[in-house]
Order: sequence, then structure tokens, then C-alpha cells
Amino acid sequence: RFATSAGWQAIVELAIAEAVDLLLVSGDLVDLDNRYYEAMGPVETGLARLRERGIPVVAVAGNHDYGTAPGFADRYGDSFRLLGRNQRWERHTIRDREGRPRLHIDGWSFAHEHVPDDPLASYTLPAVGDAPAIGLLHGDLDAPGSRYAPVRLGDLRRTPVSAWLLGHIHVPRLWEGPGVSPVPYPGSPFPLAPGESGKHGVWFLDIERERAPRFTFRPIARHRYHPIDVDLTG
Repeated sequence: RFATSAGWQAIVELAIAEAVDLLLVSGDLVDLDNRYYEAMGPVETGLARLRERGIPVVAVAGNHDYGTAPGFADRYGDSFRLLGRNQRWERHTIRDREGRPRLHIDGWSFAHEHVPDDPLASYTLPAVGDAPAIGLLHGDLDAPGSRYAPVRLGDLRRTPVSAWLLGHIHVPRLWEGPGVSPVPYPGSPFPLAPGESGKHGVWFLDIERERAPRFTFRPIARHRYHPIDVDLTG
């Protein structure tokens, strides 16, 4: 009930229950090669259930699943879209039944475990005005010198997108303010270590025309870590 695979299953169940239009994954869906087979069954079962309900998954690869996420995308290309292979920005457009754009997703994926360069240095996708755009990226925010795709909050907000969704940090956090693009870290759906205290879960993103994107946090973790002081005097 408390394993990371249970966290993925909880996300799938919630997405189906809420009838979401799209599930975004900001990297590290699975771990490195030595844990690939451990994760394969639960991930494939979840993707199959989402596909049955018509819920597509759009993802980028992080520093843990850079070598495994492409395999899932190759096998489930109709329901699991991996953006930004080979560390090249890529745009995916969600369209309605008439073929009109509803949402643009700009994504960039890790191709190696360590990437010391800023991904935004190569972001050259043109601005769009026919539908909102969401940036999907796995990276280390405001961490100069990081080996995990360091990016700066100010640079993210200067890009022509409506909102960003970042991966890498396990504790959920949201940067937002009047007139600026919101930038959340979803964090891990379940806490992975005692140091990751507080609530863990997922973010719901509501997008409507003529309104700013709205992120709402939904806790789903079945356990939490809290520090407790114990007096051992005497």
C-alpha cells in the first residue's frame, strides 16, 4: 500500500475517477535500468487502463528514466507520448474533434543521467496564440552548478507559455503570482524518505480560455512523515 508502484496506481485511479482530459508526467516515472522490470508491470497496467478510458499521457524523461521512458513510448505511442528526445525541444498539440488546437505542450527530456546545461538555452519554439501552451520539463530550479538541467525561475517566466510543470524535486511546491506564469513542482506522489515530510500528491491544472491557468494540489499519499520530539530526560 505504501510502495511507489501504489503511488502510480493511485494517480491512475484518480485520473479515471475525475475523468481528466490529460495526464502530464514531468519525469522519473520509473527508476534506472536495475529497477526497470520491477516497474514495468504496474506502469503498463496503468497505461492500459488510461488508454481504455481515453486519457492520453504526455511525459518527459528525467535523470532517472532517461534510458527507460523511451521504451514505454515506443510500445505505447498511441497513449504515452514522450516529448523532447535527445534533449531537443518538441511541441505536442492536443486538438478537439474539429481539429482545432486546445492545448500546446512544449517538452524537453534528459538523454543522459547528468546534464549540466540549461535547457532553456535551446528553447526556440515560437509563441502561439490559438491555444494555451504548457512547458513540461525535468530540471533543478535556481540551483547554479547543478548537474540536473539547472534553470532559473525568471527565465521560465520570460518564455511564451501559460504555465510550467517541473520535475526533479520530491517535495511539492508552487511558485505563482499576479501576472506571471505559475511554476509548480508536483513532487513525488508518495514520500520516498523520512526527510520528505508534509503532504504529497498531485496537481490538478484547469485551463479555460481567457483565464489564467489554475493549479490545485490534491494530496493522495497514504502515509506522511512528521518530526516528533521525544523528551528522554531521566
